[in-house]
Amino acid sequence: MMPVGAGPALPPPGASPRDQAVNALDTQVEDGEITTEEADAMLAALDAIHEDHKTADASDFAASPPSGEDIQARFDTMLSDQVETGALTQDLADQLSAMFENGDIGPPPPPPGGSTSENRGSDMDADMREIMNAILEETRNASPYAANGRTAFSGASPLLADFEV
Repeated sequence: MMPVGAGPALPPPGASPRDQAVNALDTQVEDGEITTEEADAMLAALDAIHEDHKTADASDFAASPPSGEDIQARFDTMLSDQVETGALTQDLADQLSAMFENGDIGPPPPPPGGSTSENRGSDMDADMREIMNAILEETRNASPYAANGRTAFSGASPLLADFEV
């Protein structure tokens, strides 16, 4: 059995991607994997990438969200730019790339299979609409009353459905 606190340090709930990066880099410094100077350089590069990304044209992804591979490739390109400017060594860029790929830093990965929540949502909406229309039609056609005004079904009770789409 693993003692409490023996697992990897998890970022606090709601931690920003920058906070996650700071936590991950601090852990690597504490473990002696990188120096404080390297962590500072990596964080500065991530901050520069973030600033560049904020001003970038988002029209590339306007039609559909990027896949995990697209996001990783774009991040690697931005890291290469940081290496070319001399802000980061290739070794540190490789470490950041691996941390991003492993989910130690950055946004959560997209859903598997390349499907988007928008696509699933529209399919689910259509399916739900079809189900709800079938239920509505069934209730319109079925009446709990016989022609004489008495209940046609013994023990019949109304059905209440609460669906949220």
